[in-house]
Amino acid sequence: MTLAVQEDLGRYGHRERFKNGSGINAGDLVIESRGLFSYDTFLIMSTAGVLEIFVCIDGENFTTSPISISDLTAAALTPVLVTEAGKIYGFRGGYEKIQARQVGATAVAGASLLCLGQGR
Repeated sequence: MTLAVQEDLGRYGHRERFKNGSGINAGDLVIESRGLFSYDTFLIMSTAGVLEIFVCIDGENFTTSPISISDLTAAALTPVLVTEAGKIYGFRGGYEKIQARQVGATAVAGASLLCLGQGR
């Protein structure tokens, strides 16, 4: 398991990226972010494997179930609880932390989270 690497993309506007997270086993943590209150829009994808997203608003406690995210490759922006490899998903909210965890035995590769905001 390798946690995604954090990049400050401030030179491109108010944004931050976590990239190249990978997992081996079900439940592996592949992305963990913190201090995200200045962002409100999030995009996530992986090149292999399946992810589910958990969020925290108080800085300590994460949701016990994954949040619903929108499949941006579907015509109707279908809400889903897990991702598919090679697709991009979006969600909005005011979160302190975000975690992405591997679902199932298929290894996750190339997991990336892009955080966008207006610079509060």
